[in-house]
Amino acid sequence: MLGKLFGLIGLFLALALGFHSGAVAKSSKPEIPGERTVTLLIRYALIGIDQANRTGNYTVLRDLAAPGFRAQNTAASLAMAFSGLRRNVDLSSSAIAKPILTEPPTLGEDGILHIKGYVDVTPKPVRFDLGWQASNGGWILYGIALSPGEKVVSGGRSAITGSGGRLSKQDKIRKPDKRLDQ
Repeated sequence: MLGKLFGLIGLFLALALGFHSGAVAKSSKPEIPGERTVTLLIRYALIGIDQANRTGNYTVLRDLAAPGFRAQNTAASLAMAFSGLRRNVDLSSSAIAKPILTEPPTLGEDGILHIKGYVDVTPKPVRFDLGWQASNGGWILYGIALSPGEKVVSGGRSAITGSGGRLSKQDKIRKPDKRLDQ
């Protein structure tokens, strides 16, 4: 079972690398991608964090991100930023869990694609706030914020609680220029 899960993770990473081959037209302003691409972007980020958490090596995650992200974050600072998450959350099932968006993806004036939502993984759901920058016909990670939440079931509906809908400054990884939630 674990072998199949890691095989799926490898497949998603291979698919994610395909984002650099035409998901965004090089000569035009980027557009908000479709649902399938958004789902793959979310999984790509979460799997990258999971692999970095498991190995303790955040260099690959950092090196695959946008230049501004790399300039603002060292592998050591990423390890520190994700230390609480590393101890409390297993993101491996994010490869197959369906991400739930808490608002539609938006494209900022700066061209950054913002994706917010959560993924219901065990033992705690994880809220995410992701930023993606169009680059060379694809999308590269620009910013990431993750926060464990608690699942609440009431009236047949489930909801995720945590940071009141926004991730706090200490939950966020430094991004260039400005915060993702502006």
